[in-house]
Amino acid sequence: LSKLQTGTVNSHVARDGWCSVSASAPGKVILHGEHAVVYGALAVAGAISQRCRITARWRPADSLDSGSYSRSHAGPIVLNFPALAMRACLDSAELETAFPVAKASIGKPAEAAGDEPPFSDAELANIGAMAKRVADAQQFEEQRQRELCRLALAAFIAVYAWLKPPLLGNVAFLVTGKLPIGGGLGSSAAYAAALAAICEALAGREQLDLSRLEAAAFAAETLVHGRPSGVDNACSVRGGFIAYRRPGPPTPLLPEADSLLRASGVSLPTVYVADTGQARSTASLVAGVRQLADSANLGASIRRIIDAIDSVSESARRLLVAMATGTASSTDEADYLALVRLNQRLLDCLGVSHPLLDGICQVAEAHGAAAKLTGAGGGGCALIFIPGACQQQALLDSLAPACASLQPVQLGEPGVRLEDPQETSAEDEELWSKDD
Repeated sequence: LSKLQTGTVNSHVARDGWCSVSASAPGKVILHGEHAVVYGALAVAGAISQRCRITARWRPADSLDSGSYSRSHAGPIVLNFPALAMRACLDSAELETAFPVAKASIGKPAEAAGDEPPFSDAELANIGAMAKRVADAQQFEEQRQRELCRLALAAFIAVYAWLKPPLLGNVAFLVTGKLPIGGGLGSSAAYAAALAAICEALAGREQLDLSRLEAAAFAAETLVHGRPSGVDNACSVRGGFIAYRRPGPPTPLLPEADSLLRASGVSLPTVYVADTGQARSTASLVAGVRQLADSANLGASIRRIIDAIDSVSESARRLLVAMATGTASSTDEADYLALVRLNQRLLDCLGVSHPLLDGICQVAEAHGAAAKLTGAGGGGCALIFIPGACQQQALLDSLAPACASLQPVQLGEPGVRLEDPQETSAEDEELWSKDD
């Protein structure tokens, strides 16, 4: 990467005179602890190989030979998000007026759901109004598409407000990558983390401060999810594996290891993510479990199920650490697969599975693998753990008819990072050419 210098970022200068800087961040999967984490149980999550990539481009003000970006620029800020069919323009002057000082320099950073909200009610209303006005101008026919556009814009504004980069306009952002949107794989946190890295690069910060990026991504997540746990943004920024138990902050599963799967001679079963294609409401599913937990007749039994999920998460964490440190026994893989199956059955008892998820789990078990929902459930995605002894292709062939998509993933992947802007795919270049 080109060296970032104080106050400017020297980046790749393309032949057509455009300058650019790129960043990417991983999505995440919840391995264990969904729903139960709300009630104090342990959650274990991992960053995955599917990433959100964002590239910012601008024409330098002084000459085509300079790659610097400075506050001398003026004009619109363009956000091009092809996966949402969105090409929106934000008013840089309005952003400058609304947030004259970086939120990161005021008060303490927000790192967990228990901290003070990152934005005041007045600021939230201002961000919401700006995002809604720009989203409504897109004239989407479908309400869900308009809502996703609004959330993407609100998250962008939140990151801008938190870090206050020198974005006075004439800069365009292109959002791409292989991370599906709305499937419970942390796409919004990955988007916010990559945006934050771009903003820091444009501000000329040579070394990315992960704490600043994590706080900015968390601030954006509050616009998308209301009261996020902090797990998603921790995975997207720091990568690796994350353990979380309320009310404490998310922490690395192994502080000394960036990735469990990079330890010498250590591996987990092959992992696939199966997308059911079934839309679901996270808020409704969480509310359904809350209703059960608060029930006079069922509450005590539901709490015991939650305690059992906590025990599964703790056992799974010990096995993951053992595999990472090379101390696993010959039976640990089989034990881990048994925990995955047990976790799914307990989640089903909470009413958050779905017939499509159940079918995927049954096919996996019939082939000697293990599967469970990841995230809120009710549809969305399932994780499939395939041991070495399994006939993998036969399993995948059997799963394919039940899945909208089926992708292999690597777990414990690196977190947010700046990318080489020159490594732009032909597909991305085509998108840029349409945007010029």
